Amino acid sequence: MKIGLFGSEALLRPHVEAYKTLNIGVTAAGESNGGAAPWIASALGCPQAASLEDMITNHSIEVVHIAAEPHAQAAFVAEALQNKLHVVCEMPMAPTALEANRLLRLAADQGVKLLPSRVTRYAPDYAAAKDRLDSGSLGSPAVVRMERVVAKPDDPHAERSVILEEMVKDIDYLIWCFGPVQRVMGKSTKGRVSDAGEHALVTLRLGNGVIAHLEAGWSPHNRESRWALEISCRSGMITHDSRTSQGLTVDGGDVAKPLAGPDSWLLVRNAYARHLEAVVAQLNGAAAWDTQSEPMVLAAVEAVLDSVRSGDMVTVSGEVKA
Repeated sequence: MKIGLFGSEALLRPHVEAYKTLNIGVTAAGESNGGAAPWIASALGCPQAASLEDMITNHSIEVVHIAAEPHAQAAFVAEALQNKLHVVCEMPMAPTALEANRLLRLAADQGVKLLPSRVTRYAPDYAAAKDRLDSGSLGSPAVVRMERVVAKPDDPHAERSVILEEMVKDIDYLIWCFGPVQRVMGKSTKGRVSDAGEHALVTLRLGNGVIAHLEAGWSPHNRESRWALEISCRSGMITHDSRTSQGLTVDGGDVAKPLAGPDSWLLVRNAYARHLEAVVAQLNGAAAWDTQSEPMVLAAVEAVLDSVRSGDMVTVSGEVKA
């Protein structure tokens, strides 16, 4: 299929690397801020598109891969779907569960595929942790801790949220592993600290009784990104920290051993490449993609944002219909 790549420079960069790693050709590339993405076109050896409309009209694409900020992305996704293009899009596909459901309905009505990103699920260490949980060898899970800190976006004028743009990836992983979120309690420095980047702390109760403590932040000084995972079970613990070199470690009784590659940077690169492989397989008719958890994830994010605003615990609403 002819693929177009469209979005913001910062969000496109790891996807570009994945396309290069897998040697998948791109038909055209463009930036959502109105640029023509010369660096992407040069890196992938493809023509530049001045806009999504230009890409759709003049480059005969069949699939558009969109990676834009949440406040802008939904409109691009809708434009592509209305032109009967298959769409792969960055998580979250929209700012709210209601908008996500509307996009999923539009894709179904147009007879095309809409594939929201699930990159964290394809990170080798995180996927290995899920496999170990599913095996039942460590007993029932009880408490989870996840951390994600990345460079602050160079976009001070836009309405940005570290919860919606970064923590959402960990909430998606939790729902994949443990089921729907029931209740949330969140705190954030947004609006309180002007120059240090947003930092958020959130506690979630999931449907199977698991309690999760999440931390996400934007580093104010563009320091190296970091992420961590810790899952405490009845008979052992699963841990990963990008600041160490041991990969994923499982500690159950007398056994503690790494399960994945030693280089934490490979976790990021492999995650995007493995995710793209799964996308290509889906576009070629593989088993159904998980689209229905996207509104569920966004409903949980909305509850967290409500909790941050109110200072109270918030119960996550049920199914949201368009």
